[in-house]
Amino acid sequence: LVDAVASDDSDTLVFGAREVYRRLFSEDHMVECYTLPQLEARLGLAQSELIVLAMLLGCDYTLGVHGVGIVNGLEIVRAFLPGRGGAPADVGGERWLESLRKLKSWSQNVAGWGDVAAGVEQVDSRAVTNFKKSHKNFRTQWSFPEDFPSPEVHQAFAKPVVDRSDEPFGWSDVDSGQVVEQMVAIAGLTPEKVLERLDPALRRYTDTLKQPRITDYMVPTGGGEVALVRSARMSSALRGLRGVESEEEPEEDAPPR
Repeated sequence: LVDAVASDDSDTLVFGAREVYRRLFSEDHMVECYTLPQLEARLGLAQSELIVLAMLLGCDYTLGVHGVGIVNGLEIVRAFLPGRGGAPADVGGERWLESLRKLKSWSQNVAGWGDVAAGVEQVDSRAVTNFKKSHKNFRTQWSFPEDFPSPEVHQAFAKPVVDRSDEPFGWSDVDSGQVVEQMVAIAGLTPEKVLERLDPALRRYTDTLKQPRITDYMVPTGGGEVALVRSARMSSALRGLRGVESEEEPEEDAPPR
């Protein structure tokens, strides 16, 4: 329904917004532009993976997995990725949910925490096998919500309830008479008292009606990095998501958040 979204809320990308402008109205920062194609090309993250990251790290709908930060989250996505195949996020949702159920079951298998084999099964892929071996100690610090992974949370992102009306937007001046009438009826104020506060607000509103161009806030560019990655493990996970395999798996180190 829209070409772009102006928002500082990163969940807009998780919901499937194709282009997001952050800090559009900030006077202290340059505007940042993020697009889903850019994120997928440079980080290997499609909408389906962003949804899983939100479920792991926490969002408005779930607390996430305690103890899992961005590095472990990306490594989980890389290891348990069920395959894109060009399918929309909602189509691959059940496969992702099943992968996350297996992650939770493996992590919560307290009896197997001391297992030298790290809970690796014959059916595990190479990526899952390497993940289990390198994270066998990390999992002891993870705490999952009881309903994880929640189909309802995944559905809220993959198929949000939206107004799909194609009716054109209509704009008109503020009806000050209606505002005064409503405030008198609801707040019990006199018309004079309402206008005392309303008139200055209307003048400020009218003064800002000049429609600025986006180039008033930013200089268009055709590139730029979408993230500054300093962690070797995060870089390895992102390379894997882009289909570029690392020569060797990163060594186990202190659990990052």
